[in-house]
Amino acid sequence: MQYKPKAPPPAPPTLDPTGIEPAEGLRLVQSGLARASALVDRGNLEAVRALLREPLFTGFVGFKPGVRGNAANLKPPAALVAAGASPEALDELLLSLKRLDEFCLSNRVIVFNAEDLEAVNALMKSTGKDGSESGKIDLDEPRAFVADAKDAVDEALRGVKR
Repeated sequence: MQYKPKAPPPAPPTLDPTGIEPAEGLRLVQSGLARASALVDRGNLEAVRALLREPLFTGFVGFKPGVRGNAANLKPPAALVAAGASPEALDELLLSLKRLDEFCLSNRVIVFNAEDLEAVNALMKSTGKDGSESGKIDLDEPRAFVADAKDAVDEALRGVKR
């Protein structure tokens, strides 16, 4: 009987799995939020949700998509706090991202096949309405969440050592 050598233990997780410097990462987050703003303006809520699941947000910022809860469950990355970013600004950033994600989730349209998609598109084209009570989704709320997130990143960036 042959024995295989024991596999080495996995490497300990790094504080920042993306390997990005804090100041540069926060500038990239600003750029990502600008993309999110453009997607919100176009009403592409699924693309906003996909953007929030990119490693920049999940790894660097520590956003945990799909985890429901309150502000007490949000935890800013220790690497950013150690670099001088305001923990309060990072908390606000995570909370704004959570609110944006939940808005996008609750206002999405689910289609199961090409025929459903064609029917939804035809209805919207013929009526000019998207099926919500007012006939159009009010995008002021997600725009405010993106603006709050941008402000939080700006504040966090002011404290980071460059």
